[in-house]
Amino acid sequence: MVGPGRLELEGAGWASSVVVARTRSGRFVELARDFTTFYESCRVLDAEEPVRSNRLARCQLTARTLNHGLSLLGITAPDRR
Repeated sequence: MVGPGRLELEGAGWASSVVVARTRSGRFVELARDFTTFYESCRVLDAEEPVRSNRLARCQLTARTLNHGLSLLGITAPDRR
């Protein structure tokens, strides 16, 4: 059973791996959704300093976190640099 902040696994193996992957992927989806809301509502490149630097750092950290999360799930993200 999976509950908020709680994970109970009955036995080990494939089923427990699926539960963990679904829990992780759900968190990454939430992060992506939250970042999209931030990016749509806050100017990043046009902002004045030090706000611009802080927002760019937030964008870079979010990208790194999502990329790491995808790699944990065995998914490769396209490089858009």
